[in-house]
Amino acid sequence: MKQISANELKARIDAGEKIKLVNAMEENKFRAKHIPGSLNIYDRPGIQASLSKSDDIIVYCTDKACNKSILLYYLLDAMGYKNICRFAGGLVEWENCGYKLDGEVVNQS
Repeated sequence: MKQISANELKARIDAGEKIKLVNAMEENKFRAKHIPGSLNIYDRPGIQASLSKSDDIIVYCTDKACNKSILLYYLLDAMGYKNICRFAGGLVEWENCGYKLDGEVVNQS
């Protein structure tokens, strides 16, 4: 499984790279808090509707202990997607780095 750190992900986002950043959590958790620019995809229909086999895809969920991004990574791989990476640190690491978050429970001040 390919992985990426918070700093590497932030650098790619800041550089304007064309990546598909995918939050693998349930819709209500995604609405509450996510990395800006993320898609919320956690099942086969969502994958087929939103992703192309040529996309550069980075999946994440809450933290290293959360298995939702692992399961999504392997589902994408089984479906023939090749450019997949996991941001294992997820929302916890992103927030601990002080990087911006979006969502209904995020303090926007």
